[in-house]
Formats: sequence, structure tokens, C-alpha cells
Amino acid sequence: QERRAAWAAMHEARERVLAERERDRGGEDAINGAYVVAALRRHLDESTIVLSEGISHYDVICDHLRVSRPGSLFTSGGGSLGWHGGAAIGAKLARPDATVVALAGDGSFMFSVPSSVHWIARTYRTPFLTVVFNNRGWKSPKLSTLALHRDGHASRANALDVAFDPPPDYAGIAQAAGGAWARTVRHLEEVEDAFAEAFRVVRDEGRAAVLDIWVPHL
Repeated sequence: QERRAAWAAMHEARERVLAERERDRGGEDAINGAYVVAALRRHLDESTIVLSEGISHYDVICDHLRVSRPGSLFTSGGGSLGWHGGAAIGAKLARPDATVVALAGDGSFMFSVPSSVHWIARTYRTPFLTVVFNNRGWKSPKLSTLALHRDGHASRANALDVAFDPPPDYAGIAQAAGGAWARTVRHLEEVEDAFAEAFRVVRDEGRAAVLDIWVPHL
């Protein structure tokens, strides 16, 4: 009973922390990742398969998606990036009845070769939703550098030459290549409507959708 009470208290404390993070919506032009994942979570159903390739948002996605059904969340077992696009097509081919959602950072999205992915998705009728966590750069290499060299030059530099400013039009690439429904989301008040329309397009129209959501800059 003591152990049960201790673990229950830890679980409740963690739930409070996660809920507080989801209430932090971010700034006007940079939306908190936890808030984005919480908004996404409200649209998932029992048929949804989520593929996660959010690298710097890896923990945020796992913590706030809160899935508990086996087979509802997959990540790449490899060391390279760009897995999510082809994986989403494969998941939809294997489970035509499922709603497939791919989550990726902007770097991972580029590595997936979205022009090919979305052309193939239209050709093979495998619609899925892609959510791009756009921090306008390579945040993970920056984090790795600072983890290894906390007191080195990189820790004092204003820039590490890993930013994409201005970034590509990620949603527009998918729209041009495969007719995907595309939307760039930069403001908080757009998030809920954007998710609602994206899921409607994927589920009702059978068309791929891409949401390019601006999260805080790296």
C-alpha cells in the first residue's frame, strides 16, 4: 500500500506538470510544442496511427500525446532522418482504414524528400496528415553541441549557422507536388481550426494535409 501510494503521488504530480505545460500556449508568433500536441491529441481516435520523427520535440510528443493503445505510436529505429514520409505511406497501405499522422521537425521534413513523398501519396491514394514543428533551423545539432561542450565557443556564440531564415514553404512543397491541403500556422488562434480542417480533409476527402506550425525559434 505504501508503494502504491508513492507511485500514485508521483503519477499525479507528473500529470499536473504536463497539464501546466499544455496551458502555456507560447507567444503570439511562436506556439508552444506541448500546446500543439495537446490540440492534436483531441482529434485522435481508436483508428489513428501516429508516426513520430520530431527530434528536438521527441520528449514533448511522447509526454503529451498520451497514447496507451498498442500499435498507435511508432518511431524510427534508425539513426538517419526522413523516415516519417515513407513510413506514413506504408502505414496507410497496411491499414487503409486508419487515420495516419506523421510528426516531424522541419529538418526531418526536408530529409523525407516531401516532393516525392506527396506525389507518391497521391498516386497510391494514401492520404495522411503531416505536422511540421517548425523552429526554423537545426535545433538538435545545436543541443548536441551544447551537451558535449557546455563551456566551449558554441555556448557563447550568438549563432551556430544552423538556422533556416527565411524557411522554405514546407506546406507549399507538398501542395505543389501532390495536391496536399496545405496551411502554415504562425498564430495561436489558428491552431484549433487548422487541426479540425486538416483532419476533415484527410478523413473525408481522402487527401493528404500538411500543417507547418511555427514553434519557438531554435
